[in-house]
Amino acid sequence: MEGYYDGVIFHRVVPNFLIQTGDRTGTGGGGESFYGEPFEDEIHPRLKFLHRGLVGCANNGDRNSNDSQFFITLDRADELNGKHTLWGRCVGDTFFNALKIGQTEIGSDERPIYPPKIRAVKIIDNPFDDIVPRITAAEKRAQQKAREAAQKEREEAARRKGAKKNVGLLSFGMGGGTVEDEEPVTFKKKPIVRPDLLEDPSLQAQEIPSVPQPLQSSKSRKAKEETKPTKPTGSNDTDVMEIREQYSREKTAAKKSREEEIAKMENEIRKLTRRHGDSDDENERASKKAKGPSLLDQELAKYSKGRSGAGKKGKKKDESDVLAALSSFRSKLRDAPDDDEKMD
Repeated sequence: MEGYYDGVIFHRVVPNFLIQTGDRTGTGGGGESFYGEPFEDEIHPRLKFLHRGLVGCANNGDRNSNDSQFFITLDRADELNGKHTLWGRCVGDTFFNALKIGQTEIGSDERPIYPPKIRAVKIIDNPFDDIVPRITAAEKRAQQKAREAAQKEREEAARRKGAKKNVGLLSFGMGGGTVEDEEPVTFKKKPIVRPDLLEDPSLQAQEIPSVPQPLQSSKSRKAKEETKPTKPTGSNDTDVMEIREQYSREKTAAKKSREEEIAKMENEIRKLTRRHGDSDDENERASKKAKGPSLLDQELAKYSKGRSGAGKKGKKKDESDVLAALSSFRSKLRDAPDDDEKMD
């Protein structure tokens, strides 16, 4: 709408891949957006560079670095998906013009030897009615023509002003054998030199004595002394030291008071926790007393009862065994024969 792309060349051509343009400098490193700064990417997963004739934004390899440069694909380009914004496609004769540009002769750095140029851009259907151009393309072209005409006039005036007449040519006009107006001949003056004065040492240049300055009055001296800046005394240093000491004292006092407040708060918290713990212990003790003997006491009583009963039974059993053994021994002694009977 503003004629930004008028006269812009295709500075990059990659056969069977893409053609790139949009840089007014024609180097590939320039270009600016309508907003004055790079704008964000608008990438959609359903929009992909699947065939030739698709138009996308060129960037410098980083995200959200789009400007005025754009490219047109010459074949399928899957490596551009998700990295560049796809925003249009070529139709009609423009499609075949783009393919023809892709067949141009290129030199080093993928730059065409005879780069094609965008003559003008015409918007047929504008979906953004709210955009108001800062300057129309027609106005911009008129301004460009006016600047070029003014530049030509300045160059012509400078050429006429710097031109010199050739006085060697004679003009035989109707007036009869007269020479045209010639430039006046200028003569350079030679410097006057007196070698006799240079050789005489007494006439050589002498140093000029310096002119003594007039004496100043007492009033002017006093005024100058008053205007002289006075050097700062040591009072400023002492004031600064006192201020620093006072600040340090105030800082230490504030720190001590804060520590004391923290200590008081900690003591109060400890007292509250102790009171709360004592009350809980008393409540637990009262509840235990009200319920009766504890489980430990009950188990100890059972153990003591069982132990006492088992001891009595064991004593009775041991006594009966001892008595039975004694009775059997006695019976054996009675039945045993004497030694005399054995000898017989």
